[in-house]
Amino acid sequence: MVELLAPAGNFISLTSALKNGADAVYIGLEDMNMRLNASNFSLEDIKKASEITREYGAKLYVCTNTIMKDEDVEILKEQLPYIKEYGADGIILSDISLIDLAVENGLEAHMSVQENTTNFYALKTLEKLGVKRAILSRELSLEEIKEIIKKLKESNSSIETEVFIHGAMCMAISGRCFLSYGLYGRSANCGDCLQPCRKEWKLSFEEDENDDVINFSDCDDESFIISNS
Repeated sequence: MVELLAPAGNFISLTSALKNGADAVYIGLEDMNMRLNASNFSLEDIKKASEITREYGAKLYVCTNTIMKDEDVEILKEQLPYIKEYGADGIILSDISLIDLAVENGLEAHMSVQENTTNFYALKTLEKLGVKRAILSRELSLEEIKEIIKKLKESNSSIETEVFIHGAMCMAISGRCFLSYGLYGRSANCGDCLQPCRKEWKLSFEEDENDDVINFSDCDDESFIISNS
């Protein structure tokens, strides 16, 4: 069965997604997800969000998919029982340490796109670890996705797969980039990317006696720099 899953950065977008037919919604737990600049949801907000999704017969998933340090895992160990109690169906994670913690608390473990799952064998391994669903890497083609799902069916695998059908493409592999952190101290790997790769760039060669500057906006369509193309 296909599930249409939509993001929600606040209660307004949560309700809008549900009114427009979303089967499930995912929200970011404050300070623990890849959209730090969104309003996000506090631990207490999850209860209200869950009540709203239940009114529409939908499911609620909580994103905890940022880079995890020891102190972050310790915080989540305390929060996961409440996430379950407040009515969430599962968590979206990118750190394998959270798989057991999710399952122990009766929550579905969904592996985030940040894990960069790109092949059948990785999915089988995740399934053995207790992952209910894996979000496939954005960099996969439709043909590659089709082949992976075919192999899963042939192996009688029960792991679910999810793919993005709308959203931005990163010039790195699903956010594994240090450009924003290097320039501004704002990490893409912790949900705080300033997206400098989308700005206009000029490449200059300091040792060039003519002081030439390459302006890529003047180049033909076959020229790329800092691009996923």
